[in-house]
Amino acid sequence: MRINKINDILNNTKEYIKNPGYSNFNDIALDLYDLHRLHNKNYKKYSIGKLDDWHDIPLVPSYEFSKRKLQLDNFNGFDPTNEVEFISRGTKPKHHVLRDTEFLRSAITSNFQFGATDLNQSNKIVFLNNKKPHALVSYINEYVSSINDFRGIYEYVDPNDKKSVEEFITAQSLEQYVAPLLIIGTPNQFYQFKLTVDSLDANPIIQSPFGYTMIIQFGDYLEEPRMDVTYYELNDWLSHFFNTSSINRIVQVYYKTELSSQLFRWGERLTSYVPHTISVRVLDPDTGKELPPGVEGNLAFIDIANVWSCPFIISDDLGIMYDVPQQVQITRKSNEIIKTGVNPKQNYYV
Repeated sequence: MRINKINDILNNTKEYIKNPGYSNFNDIALDLYDLHRLHNKNYKKYSIGKLDDWHDIPLVPSYEFSKRKLQLDNFNGFDPTNEVEFISRGTKPKHHVLRDTEFLRSAITSNFQFGATDLNQSNKIVFLNNKKPHALVSYINEYVSSINDFRGIYEYVDPNDKKSVEEFITAQSLEQYVAPLLIIGTPNQFYQFKLTVDSLDANPIIQSPFGYTMIIQFGDYLEEPRMDVTYYELNDWLSHFFNTSSINRIVQVYYKTELSSQLFRWGERLTSYVPHTISVRVLDPDTGKELPPGVEGNLAFIDIANVWSCPFIISDDLGIMYDVPQQVQITRKSNEIIKTGVNPKQNYYV
């Protein structure tokens, strides 16, 4: 493929991510398919030649990301030292390589406008983590860096450490949230935060009329069989403790190592919102055929923001589609959460 055509595909994809009215999903997906079948050596074996319909694009099983790195050739002189690699936790870690994070940043900026519209109003971000390297920091920083006059991650709170949690509660009670606060973590980290708060016998935080708390939960779902609360009970507790004005200020983000786009679920909704940067279908695990609404099957993605890795993925996660546009219910999730975002060339965490 000529370099001019390659650059046109990249530019058109980037514009579509920012503005879905720029083109149509079928054309963008087919162009990316042509790009990967010609310039992604580990995808070429899945190629079935020229196609006219994006539904026919061959999908890569998610386990391929643990066997080899799926990425485009370095055909246009991109500096490989700019590569960023996300690595999942597990006995066979999955690798997601990005050569140009602008596509990721554009997707996060666009998707979060649907999933968490108040992010750009927050004046403080709290990350439930003990400062260990984590890809969530990279993803959120990619988003907030696109907003003018934003400071990024402001404070870390270790949900397992009583002193860290107590200092956080004391500080927020004194500040009384004069402006919106954003708290980020996984459901399991929020559960651990609850356990620590319970051990401290701390009172709910008082909030001023001018502030509120937004909670974003990334990654792994609550491991309910091992815990004494359900996911919904945990969110009810969080809503009460932080005095959130609405349960809809708790946003669950479906997040996988292999993807660049995100799916969003608010409050007590069962279904997740599917933004324009990604297509989700439910396929029969035996035949690969698309299943009718209401039937559980494997989740299949075409993530056009995944330009540099592989946009065409069939997951081991399960879900159900309904007769509602851009809605999917995640019914079962594989035991994978993102652990780190690593720059392998420069040897630092992002």
